[in-house]
Amino acid sequence: MYKAAIIGAGKVGTSLGLYFFDNNHISLEGYYSKSKKSADYSAGLTNTKSFKNLKELVDNCNIIFITTTDDQILNVWEDLKKYNIAGKIICHCSGSLNSQIFSRNKLDFHPISMHPMLAFSSKENSYKDLDGSFFTLEGDKKALEIFTKNLDRLGNPYKIITTKDKSGYHLSTVCISNMVVGLSYMAEKILRSYGFTDKESLEALESLAKKNMDNIFAKGVVNSLTGPIERADINTISSHIEYLKENDIYIEKEVYLDISLLLIEIAKEKNPNRNYNDLSSKLEKEKGEN
Repeated sequence: MYKAAIIGAGKVGTSLGLYFFDNNHISLEGYYSKSKKSADYSAGLTNTKSFKNLKELVDNCNIIFITTTDDQILNVWEDLKKYNIAGKIICHCSGSLNSQIFSRNKLDFHPISMHPMLAFSSKENSYKDLDGSFFTLEGDKKALEIFTKNLDRLGNPYKIITTKDKSGYHLSTVCISNMVVGLSYMAEKILRSYGFTDKESLEALESLAKKNMDNIFAKGVVNSLTGPIERADINTISSHIEYLKENDIYIEKEVYLDISLLLIEIAKEKNPNRNYNDLSSKLEKEKGEN
């Protein structure tokens, strides 16, 4: 059986501690954090111990998780490799960084990155959302074998990716999460520009947004596309562009034009016999005038 410890007692580390481990394959021994109060709290939630220092942690486990913020991972690594990590698995949980940030320099250990595709909002409850969540992994062969075995036990879907693909993977998660927030803000801002309150804007958009996401995951991206782009409705698209011009909404106009061109690519896949040339020309011309 493998013994694990977690460096970083925030939402990610605590949630993994409550979900990922058992006493048959990988047991959780405890936490270490710069904030002893945080380590004590997470240890209490998981019925494990709070380590006094990194040396104690290293001496008591053979799998080490680093669940700090991305900008702290290398600092933790610099401290960690001062100790005897020979043969140990070192894992971080960053979505954007790959396992090669753990420079080997003749050190005998097994690096891996494991990223759950989930936004963590709570130390106490987010572990429940890990049930069924998708994980991506990349790194050392031995570490991958151990981690995928554990995910198989838990029933989580996962994908092993290459080190060079990590940035592209993270870009995709930003598109479906952070950029959706940006588009939502754009929609809300336009509604507010002619009298909707914040509350009214969200109420108006909620059912449409939820139904759209439901359709995407039920029918796929291409088959979920509807609206004026899909219909090649150049008159409606022109009215949208004129509205953005008249109200001097420059950034939103740029976003609208770029995404509309992307939607045309999707529309062509959905409707290969429909002609989108005039609409494409209109959008490209508008972009050239900016």
